[in-house]
Amino acid sequence: MPNIPSAAESLFMSFSIAFTQPTFQRILPLAIGAILTTGRRTVTGVLWIMRGLVAGHSSTYHRVFSRAVWSLWPLGKILAGAILRQIPPDEPVLVLSLRQIVSWFTSRQPIETTFQEVRAHLGFETPRQYVAKSVLRTAPCLLGLFSIICLIFAKHVRGHRIRIRNTQWYVKAEPTFSDVIATVRRLFWQETIFEKASHHKGLKKLPPKLRNMLLDYLSQAA
Repeated sequence: MPNIPSAAESLFMSFSIAFTQPTFQRILPLAIGAILTTGRRTVTGVLWIMRGLVAGHSSTYHRVFSRAVWSLWPLGKILAGAILRQIPPDEPVLVLSLRQIVSWFTSRQPIETTFQEVRAHLGFETPRQYVAKSVLRTAPCLLGLFSIICLIFAKHVRGHRIRIRNTQWYVKAEPTFSDVIATVRRLFWQETIFEKASHHKGLKKLPPKLRNMLLDYLSQAA
């Protein structure tokens, strides 16, 4: 099993109850690889990013979406609980009707922004499947990955300072999702890929400045 950064470990391990052990050992590198991969999100592309860290034949990873027995509902419940725990305990509780909840959830701007970010940074709508289970599972998993990345970032920034990337034509006071995913990608590149993969051992021999430059480049690639 690949090494998981501390900011992501408890969240990722909480999803293990929704899978059998063999399936979880395959879904975990697929999730990490989906965060790090750019462009189209395919199982083959993800496995190429995670090469040296995955065990077993590649076909067993394809079968995670097409044949393995697991349900999205327990994953959604775990993810919703993790999001709700971000609310401070002393925050006033709003009592809303079902109509109000649905109305707020489907408000146009947040939904459009979320879909735009998921398309731009997580390859939403790029996978191509020909099996019903794969079709029904891939899109919700990529949308859930958006929230997972935000949760990892939220935990990481509690103990670390982050750099907000600005340009001359776009100055930001708050981090956007591009900053969020760049921070999370850097964590996984540094603590998962380069730390464990045997063919990346030469990275540790690079001068710190060059190593940081390489990590910055990889984390910002979109």
